[in-house]
Amino acid sequence: MFKELVRWKAKMEQQMLQISDSVSTLQGSKQYAT
Repeated sequence: MFKELVRWKAKMEQQMLQISDSVSTLQGSKQYAT
């Protein structure tokens, strides 16, 4: 149970990193567009 929770937490953190990464990439491309 605890291992599953740790694994799930790690997966969520990885997804959050990817999301914030793509968001900053989007913001960067917007700045170049204007």
